[in-house]
Amino acid sequence: MPKTIKDYIRLNSTIEKDAVVEGENSITYSGLYKRANIIAEKIKSIQSNRCHIAIVIPNSIDYVVAFSAVVLSDNVVVPIYAKSSIHEVEKVVDYCDIGMIIAADQTIDFVLSGKYRHRITVLNISKMESFEIGDKRRKFAPTSPENVRVMLGTSGSVDFPKRVMLSDENLIANSKDIIRSLNYTENERILAVLPFPFAAGNTSQIVVSLMLGSSLYIYTDSLYPDFFFNAVEKYGITSTTIVSSVMNILLEEGRDYSAQAKTLNVICFGGGRTDDRTFDRLKKNPLCDKFVHIYGQTEASPRISHLFLKTEKDKLPSVGKPLENVSVRLRKMNLKEQYGEIQVKGKNVMVGYYKSDSFPVSEGWLSTGDLGYIDEEGYIYITGRIKNLIIFAGMNIFPEEVEVVLKQNPHVKEALVYAERSLAYGEIPIARVALKDKGSVSEAELKEFCKKYISYYKVPFRIEFVEKLDRTHNGKIIRKV
Repeated sequence: MPKTIKDYIRLNSTIEKDAVVEGENSITYSGLYKRANIIAEKIKSIQSNRCHIAIVIPNSIDYVVAFSAVVLSDNVVVPIYAKSSIHEVEKVVDYCDIGMIIAADQTIDFVLSGKYRHRITVLNISKMESFEIGDKRRKFAPTSPENVRVMLGTSGSVDFPKRVMLSDENLIANSKDIIRSLNYTENERILAVLPFPFAAGNTSQIVVSLMLGSSLYIYTDSLYPDFFFNAVEKYGITSTTIVSSVMNILLEEGRDYSAQAKTLNVICFGGGRTDDRTFDRLKKNPLCDKFVHIYGQTEASPRISHLFLKTEKDKLPSVGKPLENVSVRLRKMNLKEQYGEIQVKGKNVMVGYYKSDSFPVSEGWLSTGDLGYIDEEGYIYITGRIKNLIIFAGMNIFPEEVEVVLKQNPHVKEALVYAERSLAYGEIPIARVALKDKGSVSEAELKEFCKKYISYYKVPFRIEFVEKLDRTHNGKIIRKV
């Protein structure tokens, strides 16, 4: 019985079936193993000791080959988003004590342009060329525990280099729960839309596919409904995972894509709060029964729960019940309140943060930092983040609750609510709003709209109109103001 990701890669090494398909190019499982093994041997010839190896390659066959090679060489995968700035790459390389960077033809010049504080090797797997760059006088000293296999960034941000350390056990346990919950088989054709360097892309796309021995299809087109569903139809896609912002794009036109999506069984979505208006549109969509509302966190490998709209749509906006081997409980901030912090326990909970004393795990329970509640049937509801909490004259305001109300206004495209210090009240809520059409609604009108749905103290004291809100690489709104 395979116990590590390396075991699964070896188990599939003789299969003559497509492992990864990228446009007109593809590689079989046997081809993947042969190429990855060659690179693994090259890595071992350069790095004699256990090493943190960064991968700076966009979603591609090359990325999956590089990932497999690092695993086969018994080293630690440190993915870096290929659209990062070189400053961000330098920061992660320094903080994570990277000994080697794997690039490909499309990223080699970008990687080599960096100014690294210690000596590293850059390996271009397209041509199998290696380069020694960086300061010879400075040495890296990786200190991650021996069981760590992957170190992932959190929330899509690489500018702040905090890295979550996950083991083979973490990733395999979580992947098995995903596979069981979604009834996946080796015949899955998974469409990879999410960037591989982030938690959901790493686990629900790469690790799940490698464990199943299924086929992974890399989405290469623009994210428009016609292009997306044409890809689903062309490749006979059975499953995909997207973020909520992409789901909004797919629903925007309101067209019926059932004919193109006959093979599609599951569309998982999550990674951000979705307003009630979008959920209403989703319920009316002909593909509604295929959608699964998910909840996860990088520190939990990342998947925590599923809500199946086919049978549980009346429970929206719940994120569903915990996966089979995941336990969830509520740590209440106040015994009188319904809300509390979501805590998670299971083999999926991380090893820890790299080079950080912060460890939000006690007796196996991970404190997620998410606020919410659990109803009498065990369904989880997420209402906000503890760190986003606004305390107005001793009363709690969840910014996300106010944002949902603002986005229900037909003129509002997106909204962000944050705290501003106040001598009179301690903190007051302020909103930044992007409109669909400039000048279509006034500040006073939006405030009156909010008063219909929320208490007076939750209504933003000031509304600032902006063209758009800044987002992270994986589509989440940046909350720092």
